Amino acid sequence: MRTNLESRGTGSPYRTKSKRHISLIIGCGISAMAIWYTTRHVQWSEFGRAMRDYRYIWLIPGLATFYISMYLRGVRWGLLFEPNYHLNGRRLFPPIMICFAFNSILPARVGELVRCFYVGRREKTGVPTALATVIAERIFDGLCLLLMLAVASRFIEPLDEDFVFPVDLAGKTVILDKNMIDGGIRKLVVASLILAFGVMMFMIPVTRRVATRLTGSLPVLTERSKKKIVEILEQAARGFNALGKPCILLKIIAHTLLIWLLVALSNRFVARGFDVQMTNWQAMAMVTMIGFAVLIPAAPGYWGLYEAGGVFSLIVLGVVSTSSQSTAFAVTLMTHLVQYIPIVAIGLYFAGRAHILPATQPDGPI
Repeated sequence: MRTNLESRGTGSPYRTKSKRHISLIIGCGISAMAIWYTTRHVQWSEFGRAMRDYRYIWLIPGLATFYISMYLRGVRWGLLFEPNYHLNGRRLFPPIMICFAFNSILPARVGELVRCFYVGRREKTGVPTALATVIAERIFDGLCLLLMLAVASRFIEPLDEDFVFPVDLAGKTVILDKNMIDGGIRKLVVASLILAFGVMMFMIPVTRRVATRLTGSLPVLTERSKKKIVEILEQAARGFNALGKPCILLKIIAHTLLIWLLVALSNRFVARGFDVQMTNWQAMAMVTMIGFAVLIPAAPGYWGLYEAGGVFSLIVLGVVSTSSQSTAFAVTLMTHLVQYIPIVAIGLYFAGRAHILPATQPDGPI
């Protein structure tokens, strides 16, 4: 029987429609502003000509490399469940695609919760364990993107000292210069290192025991609540167990690097269709900048922010000139469509097979 998550009091974002509506309205507003800003200097005749003259043969390697990276996400996710659970990429590819499809059409990135419920119940891992693996996955992605940006920056021609990029914010123009951009990158690195340190501390059994004791000593909690919280902490800890195994950890790192290198290569193939040439290092840096741009809450599918990050990166990296924003927008839009349309189609197909609808959870004990 299909069960609406909004009526179950699960504590998930499905619980009330009003929260979803508010999130959607705010996200759409942010996306609309980003789209307006990104397209305000676009010459639509030039953009139309670029799209009309696009060599679609380059979509074949672009699609192939990107969706190989999606399958590898499933393989990597299975490694994060080790050594307690043995899940392979074939079993985890469908929930990965369902997750990205739901993130593309629903607000608040609810696809992450959907895949945690899907795997947590179907594979008997428990939802907290699945959620912990997703958190670990996101941390690896963030650290990998920062590593790619740091390495790529060594091989990319540095910004000119007089480089400026105007940004309109609330009617005021803010000028981004070389020092501001370099400083922002350094802050991202520090924030990611702090986050990684927190996860590493949670991996250590002693630290987990301290957290458990502190929870048990809280006088405001009932014994039942304490027991439940401790149980959730222990299940979540199992989601990080793989990180304490050197062999598994190396495999996870290798898969993460390969995933993002394939995404960068996909963007490079798609850009070739517009006769836009970029090096592997520039493609890596582009992926990183887009990745951090879409961290901002926005409309489903990251519309607007993806385009803003892509156009900004192509100009800052010197792939296109400041006067060629129409071409930059065309390249970014095409890479976004390559990633968006098949994900939604394939993800909804898998969701239909599992009897999962956007406002429901799958049939049976998943």
